[in-house]
Amino acid sequence: MANFNIIQYVLVIDILRGIDAGDLSALLLLELSAVFDTVDQHILLQRLAHSYGITGLVRQWFQSYVVGRRQFVRTGLSTSSISLILCGVPQGSVLGPILFLLYTADLLLLIEVHGLCPRPYADDTQVYGLCRPSATLEIQNSISNFIDDVARWMRSDRLQLNTTKTKVLWSIHPVDASICYQCHPSEWVPTIKFKLAVVVYKCLHQTAPPYLAEELHPVDADEARQRLRSTSTSSLVVPRTRVSTIGDRAFPVAAARLWNALQLNVTSMSSISVFRKHLKTHLFSHSFPESPVVPVQ
Repeated sequence: MANFNIIQYVLVIDILRGIDAGDLSALLLLELSAVFDTVDQHILLQRLAHSYGITGLVRQWFQSYVVGRRQFVRTGLSTSSISLILCGVPQGSVLGPILFLLYTADLLLLIEVHGLCPRPYADDTQVYGLCRPSATLEIQNSISNFIDDVARWMRSDRLQLNTTKTKVLWSIHPVDASICYQCHPSEWVPTIKFKLAVVVYKCLHQTAPPYLAEELHPVDADEARQRLRSTSTSSLVVPRTRVSTIGDRAFPVAAARLWNALQLNVTSMSSISVFRKHLKTHLFSHSFPESPVVPVQ
């Protein structure tokens, strides 16, 4: 679930950045029906061999994991007869989502062929596109053609697209509330800042996903700023935005500004556990100045 939240976060970054540049965004939410249960085991094993070079003993191991599983239903003291499972991959396992991603990897190529961008996570695939407002009809046609093509592709791979639940969300300035951050009660603000600062810390210490870490740039890495006094600190470059109410909400901007506002005795902590303790005290004292400061434990 944590990885899924990060993927959603990156998706919001991309959309906010596009809207800040004056583009229109279209977000397509693909809804598949019982995807893990409908994976064709024969096609999966063929794809592992032909597309990924998984053969020999390793392929036999995958085959023993997927093929030949049995199931039965029990209710009270009654038990059904045992049935052989002819399709699907095991759910609730580590390998299940990975095998599904390998099985549907061609879907990503199909998305890119139509000029759209994918953000996949297991069986939840989000697709988006950005365009100038004058090109709305073109991206609308691209999405319509893509949905037709993906429905045909899924039928050939024994998957089913639930067209009644597949949605398209359009957004242009001002941003639709469905993809932007909401106003939060004041008591939530320290929690939001805490989580964001922890992500920044992990990015700067190479323990966060690369697609987040590459969004942040230390000031001392900018040659034009190397002679500035601020380069001796851990400050981050704050990207410029066109519309403050939109672009400033994107992760690279919000994260850099929050990090730069923290005291050096907080950001310079050498371990994540110590950093979290000092960060909690710092945010609490600034959010509730009239309350007694809780000592770092």
